[in-house]
Amino acid sequence: MAKAGYPLELETYLHRDPVTGQTNSFVRTKHARQSSERLRAHKQCVAEQMRGFTARGGDARQDSMSVRERFTQASKACAGRGGRAAAR
Repeated sequence: MAKAGYPLELETYLHRDPVTGQTNSFVRTKHARQSSERLRAHKQCVAEQMRGFTARGGDARQDSMSVRERFTQASKACAGRGGRAAAR
């Protein structure tokens, strides 16, 4: 329910998981984005870790799983960098 003068401006997004094939829907406002300095530093670190990686080892399911594993490793390696301690 929206109050007069406050448009919600919600958008529905669909995400299909390439490994399981399930489709999930979720709702966001047009202003919903994560852009803290800490998150930006983490994203930059993960991007550097993933740069040059290509998953070619089989079918689409195996490639997707390989990308997820590499992404998890990169995210764990970047954890703690650029956090609150670095901002001080």
